[in-house]
Amino acid sequence: MPSSTKGLTSVLMLLVLSGTVCGDFGLNITVPHLVTNVTSAVGSGIVPLVKADASIGSEVVQDGSGAVVVLIDSIKDIIYPLNKLLGHVLAAVRSKNKDSKVIFSELDKLSDETKMALETAAVSVGGLENVTKPAILAQMQDNVTELSENVDNVKSSLASLSSAVEEVRNSMEPITSENVSSIITPDMVDNLANPLRMISTDLNDISTLTMMVVMAEKFAIDNRKQVANSLASKQKTFKAIALDGLMRSISDVNNNIESMASNLKNNVKQTYTPLVNQQQDDQRTLSTLSVYLDTLENSTTNFVQSTNESLVTLFDFTNQTLVNQSLLIGEMIMQAAANLTNLGLVSDSPNAERCVQQYGSQLSLPSVSPTKLSQCTLSEGGTPSAVLQATRVLMNQAKTTAISVANGIQVCQQSSGTCNEMYLSSLENFAEQASGQMNNIASVVEQLAQIVSKRMELCALATTIGIGENIEFIGNKFDACLMTGQ
Repeated sequence: MPSSTKGLTSVLMLLVLSGTVCGDFGLNITVPHLVTNVTSAVGSGIVPLVKADASIGSEVVQDGSGAVVVLIDSIKDIIYPLNKLLGHVLAAVRSKNKDSKVIFSELDKLSDETKMALETAAVSVGGLENVTKPAILAQMQDNVTELSENVDNVKSSLASLSSAVEEVRNSMEPITSENVSSIITPDMVDNLANPLRMISTDLNDISTLTMMVVMAEKFAIDNRKQVANSLASKQKTFKAIALDGLMRSISDVNNNIESMASNLKNNVKQTYTPLVNQQQDDQRTLSTLSVYLDTLENSTTNFVQSTNESLVTLFDFTNQTLVNQSLLIGEMIMQAAANLTNLGLVSDSPNAERCVQQYGSQLSLPSVSPTKLSQCTLSEGGTPSAVLQATRVLMNQAKTTAISVANGIQVCQQSSGTCNEMYLSSLENFAEQASGQMNNIASVVEQLAQIVSKRMELCALATTIGIGENIEFIGNKFDACLMTGQ
C-alpha cells in the first residue's frame, strides 16, 4: 500500500475507533460541547492533503522542474505528525479510562514533535522557490507558518485544560456535566477548538495549493511531450528522406559501377579469349595479350574499390555530421521547451499558460525542424550521378578500344599479318592509358567526395545555427508574451 494511502487509512480508522469511547480527557463526565466542537474543528483532518499527496506520485518520474519532489518531502513532514497529533486529540477528548496526566503528557510531547516536523517542512517548502509561482510559494509558506503557530496554540490550550482537568479530579465538591463548565470553561473549549479549526483550514489550503502545483506540472509535462513527439516524428522523417535517401543513392551508384566494371571485364574476356587460344604458339603475342588483360582487370578492380571507398566515406562522414546536428537541434528544441514550461511554472503572469501553449507549439514549426538539414543532401544530389556518368564514359571508352584492337588483330591475322606488331604495341599503350584514366577518375572521385563532405558539413552547421537563432527568437517572443499577452 502506498505511504499516502496508509496515512489516509490510519487517520480514518482513528476517527472511527475514537467515536466508540465515552468520556472526556479521562474524566467520568462529559464536558459540554467539547467533543462536538473539537470533532467539528478537526473536520476531515489531513484527509484532503493525503488525497493531494496520492495524486502526485505518478508525476515524480516525469518531474521536469523538481517541484513534485519538493512537494513530496514537504507534505511528508506535514501529514504524519499532524495525523498523529489530531488523532490523539480526538481520542483524548473522548477518553474515559486513561489517566489524564498520561493523556496530556502524550499530547504535549506530540505537540513538540509536530512543531519540529513543521520546522523541517518550512525548510522543504522553501525548495519550491524558482520552481513554482511566487504567489503559491508565499501562500504555502504562510500556511506552514500558521500551522506551526496553531500547534503552539493547541499546546497552550492543552496545558490550560490539563490544569482544569486536575482541578476537577481534585475537587472536594461533586463535579457533574452540569457544573463542570465552571472549571473547564467554554472559553477553554474554544481555545482548543479554534486553533484546531485553523489547522484544518491550513491543511485544506495546502492541499489546494498542492493540486495547483501538480496541475501546473502536468500542464508543463504535456507541453514538453507534445514538442518531444513532434520532434521524434520530424527526426524520423529526416532520416527517411535525407539519410536513407543518400545511402540508397550512393549504394545504387556503387552497384552500378560494379556492374559496369563486371560487364567490361566479361566483354573483354569474351572478345580476347579466341585470340588468346589462337596465339598458343606465339609466346610474345600471348604474353602481350595476357599482360593487357591482367592490367585491365586489375585497374578496373582497383577503380571499383577506390570509388566505392570514396563514396562510402562520403556517406559515413555526411551521415555522422547530419545525425550529430540533428541531435543537437533536438537538444536545443527540448531545452527551449523546458525553459518555456519552467518559466511558465514560476511566472505570476496571467498570460503564462496561454503563452506556453502558443510558443511551445512554435517549437514544432518547420523553421526549427531538423528536417531543414535535408536541404544539405538535396543540394548535393547530383554528385553520385556525376560520378556514375564519368564512370560510364570511362568504361565505354575502355570497352570500345579493347574491341577495336581485337578486331584489328583478327583482320591483320587473316591478311599478311605484318600489321600484328602495330596492334600489339597499341594494346600495350592502351593498357597503360586505361589504367591511368581509371586512376585519375578515382582520384577525382576521392577529391570530389571530400569537397562534397565539407560542403555538407558547412551547410549542416549553418542550418543548425539558423535554427538556433529561430529558437532564440521564439524564446524572446515568449518572454514578451508573459508581459504583454501577445
